[in-house]
Amino acid sequence: MRGGLIAGLVVLLALGGFGALLVVNSDPNAEVRPIIPTEAITIEPTRPWQELLLIGAQNGTPVPTVALPDGQAFVAPTLPPLQAATSALIPANDIAALPPIDFPIDGATATPALPASNATTAPLATRLAQTPRPIPTNPPSLPVPLARDPRDHYWFARPIDPDRNNRTLNYYEYGTDGPADSPYPIHHGIDMPNEIGTTVRAAGSGLVIFATSQTTPIFQNSPSYGNVVVIEHDFSYQGLPLWTLYAHLEAPLVVAGERVEAGDAIALLGNTGQSGGPHVHFEVRLGQNTYGSTVNPSLWIAPFVNHGTIAGRVVDARGDFIDDAEITLFAGGVPRDVTTSYVFRGSGSQVNPDPQWNENFVFFDVPVGTYEVVVTLDGVRVSRPVTIREGLTTFVELSPPQQ
Repeated sequence: MRGGLIAGLVVLLALGGFGALLVVNSDPNAEVRPIIPTEAITIEPTRPWQELLLIGAQNGTPVPTVALPDGQAFVAPTLPPLQAATSALIPANDIAALPPIDFPIDGATATPALPASNATTAPLATRLAQTPRPIPTNPPSLPVPLARDPRDHYWFARPIDPDRNNRTLNYYEYGTDGPADSPYPIHHGIDMPNEIGTTVRAAGSGLVIFATSQTTPIFQNSPSYGNVVVIEHDFSYQGLPLWTLYAHLEAPLVVAGERVEAGDAIALLGNTGQSGGPHVHFEVRLGQNTYGSTVNPSLWIAPFVNHGTIAGRVVDARGDFIDDAEITLFAGGVPRDVTTSYVFRGSGSQVNPDPQWNENFVFFDVPVGTYEVVVTLDGVRVSRPVTIREGLTTFVELSPPQQ
C-alpha cells in the first residue's frame, strides 16, 4: 500500500516538472497572426452552389420579419396584369433578352421624364415579379471583406438576398447612358430590380446618416431618388471615408443616427421618385458624400462563388478614355455579354474611375474561365484574351494598334 502511494507521488511530481518546463520555455510574446484579407487564400474545392444553398436552407434559421417604423403595416401595391399571354413571359434571369424599357432617372437635378412605356409592355420589375423563378435564383456571393489581390477591395455584401434578383441590371450599368436608341441620364450606381417589398440590407457596418422621414422627405435636394437610406461605414479606403446609398425605397426600416451591421434589414424595396419600375438603386461614394463622388459598386461588391470581374480601359492612340464605346465579351467565339464604356464628357455630373483600376468599363459576375474582350476602334477590331479567376479582378486595356 505504502509503495503504491510513493509511486503515485513520483508520477505527480514528474508531470508537474514537465509542465513547469513547458511554461519556462514558452514565448510569452509569441505573435498571434490573423488571416489578412489581402493575402492569397487557397480555396478548397466546393460542392455545386445549388447544393450548398440547399444545405444552408435546411440547417439555417428563418430570416426574422421586420416591422415598419411606428407600427405601420406594409401592404404591397397590386401589380398590374400583363397584357401579353402568359406563355410570352421571359425568364427572370434572362434580362439581356428584354427590350429596352423606361427605367430609372437618377440625378442631383430635375430631369425630364422619359416617354411613357408601351401600354402592352409591363415594366421589367413587374415582369420579374410575375415570372415564376426557382429559389435560389443566384449562386452565393463570396464572403466579405475579400481582397485576394491587394489591388482589390470587395468589402461590401449585396443589398438583396440570393433568393431574389441580386444581379445588376446589365444594360444600364454604372457610368453608362443605357441603350443607344433611348439614352438615359448617366448612371451613378447599379440597379437590382425586384418586386415591391423585397428586403434591402446594409452592405456593411456603419452609421445611418440619412433615412427619408416626414422631417427629411428629400435627400440632397433631389426628389428623383425617392425614399433613401445612406450609411457612413466604419471603414475607409486609403484614408477616404465610404458611404453606400439605397434609393427608390418603399419605406426605410431605420432612422438617422442608428447603427447597423452588414446584413441588417434597412428598408423595403420600392418604386418611389423618378423610376421606371421597382428596384433598389445602389451607390458607393468615396471621399465625399456627394452625387459627383461615386465609384463603380461592381468593384466593391464581392462576386458570386466561382466568378470574377473584368475591369478594363478603352483608350485612343494618345491614351485618353474613349466614351460610350461598345465592348463585347466572347466565350468560345460566342458573345456572352456587352457593355459600353463610361460617358465622361458632357454628362453634367461626373462619374469616376476606381482609384485603383482607373477603368472605364466593367464586366461583373463573370464565371471562371478564358474569354476574349473585343472592341472596334476606327473600323479595326481590337481583341485581348482574359482569364477569370474566382474572387479576383482581371485588368485589360484596349487601344488602337500602333501604326
